[in-house]
Amino acid sequence: MKNAHKGTMAKDVQRYAVATVLETYLSVIMSLVHVTWVVIQDIRAIYAQTVMLVEQDFQPVLQKFMVYIK
Repeated sequence: MKNAHKGTMAKDVQRYAVATVLETYLSVIMSLVHVTWVVIQDIRAIYAQTVMLVEQDFQPVLQKFMVYIK
């Protein structure tokens, strides 16, 4: 009977270890996904700001160019 009990305990410990490793692994993956999402949002904001500034800076040049095209 002692050996059967040891086997059950070993399986429980193994299951707990696997569950802990999986929980840690998923936590790391979720953190990486979150960081990636934040970086993508920052890049989108910087891109939108850059486009807006370029449009403002080149508006006079574009207007002169449009006059020559017409």
